[in-house]
Amino acid sequence: MSKPNFTIVGGGALFAAMFALLLSLLTTPVAFAQDFIFTIYVDGVSGPPVTIRSHM
Repeated sequence: MSKPNFTIVGGGALFAAMFALLLSLLTTPVAFAQDFIFTIYVDGVSGPPVTIRSHM
């Protein structure tokens, strides 16, 4: 099983990278078949919103 590639756009890159790693460890094989985009708002920590796009 190949790991998804993460493209991180916006602020809070370090937080987003750790979250993406955690997500990749917790996602099921079913999730790998889908493209999903979500936005993380880190209020008062990293500033601007972080958008993580996961794709195979």
